[in-house]
Amino acid sequence: MDAEIRALIELMPRLRGKEIKARVLDGGLTNRNYHIECEGDEYVLRVMGKNSTLLGIERKFEHTCAQAAHVAGVGPEVVEFLPDPGAMLSRFVAGRALVPTDLHQPAIMQRVVKSLHQYHECASGAGNFSAFETVRRYYARALERQVSIPQNIVQAFEISARIEKEVGLPESVCPCHNDLLSGNLTTGAVFGSSTGSTPEREMHFSIWAIWRPITFSPQNMRLCCCKFISAGRGPPTCADCG
Repeated sequence: MDAEIRALIELMPRLRGKEIKARVLDGGLTNRNYHIECEGDEYVLRVMGKNSTLLGIERKFEHTCAQAAHVAGVGPEVVEFLPDPGAMLSRFVAGRALVPTDLHQPAIMQRVVKSLHQYHECASGAGNFSAFETVRRYYARALERQVSIPQNIVQAFEISARIEKEVGLPESVCPCHNDLLSGNLTTGAVFGSSTGSTPEREMHFSIWAIWRPITFSPQNMRLCCCKFISAGRGPPTCADCG
């Protein structure tokens, strides 16, 4: 166990002064994650990346959303949160990380969609999220840091602007999940410890978030949309999802 982890543990009343075993968990792009054993209890310690704010990640919102996911019954309990230096301790939930082909199974897709509806219904109070505005903000920060920009960026922004205009402002918003890679979903708590639950957005955003990282056949895409319909909310017809 390195000195940084020991120092974080000493800041957490749940762990301080107790016998601890820690091992590194694989995965995580903007965080480092550790499995913690403490006197018969198991946790996941999430150590937040130093420069992740450049990506627009607000850790206080992440904490609020993680708490909301637990209250909704789809995420692990958050037992400690340190805004500074940036760490969160959650209950460890045993389970298997899903793989992309799992989401082609109707029973698993139904469970994922049901969990998303449970999360949609909760109140996070963590502000709003716009995919369009996020991309514009990334572009501005990239220019500030003299990052090489693709030559077709102007055309991409023109297309994005047309889509944003067509979509318009949502009639209502709710908590959503913006990183529904199969690896962020588990057979235990549906939203894993590396959750991408976000501030509020129009609910159909979650359908896009499922579809984006997976190559769905038209049949699987219809299945996803129809599960939203059968759960009582979502697009009125499959045609609305293309």
